Amino acid sequence: MAGATFQLEDAEGNVVKLVKVSDTEYRVANGEEANSVDSFTTVSTGNIVVTGVDLDNYTLVETVAPAGYNLLKDPVPVKVEAANNLIVEVANSTGSELPSTGGMGTTIFYVLGSILVLGAAVLLITKKRMNAAA
Repeated sequence: MAGATFQLEDAEGNVVKLVKVSDTEYRVANGEEANSVDSFTTVSTGNIVVTGVDLDNYTLVETVAPAGYNLLKDPVPVKVEAANNLIVEVANSTGSELPSTGGMGTTIFYVLGSILVLGAAVLLITKKRMNAAA
């Protein structure tokens, strides 16, 4: 799918610098090349080829999700074990994400609600005592 932007991170969490060879191909940068980039974006095919990767553990981190899709919550682990082609499929899901709930906003409502209930109880008890005394 087009429009997904990823970063490739090494085992230590460092972003691997890449050089764009074509719309669908990148290679690992040699040192600090002037035209190196931190991320890559998929085109219409949704496929990207990265060459020159050392044998190691990596993670793909989605930084921008395609329009209408949710950002991946967890990085995708990639283990490069042999000098051959490795295919990693990343599945994005559509739909809306629910907002996070809880937090400080609800605590204020709980405290105010408790104060109102206690105030009503005090008024009720006071009124009953006044009626009983009369």
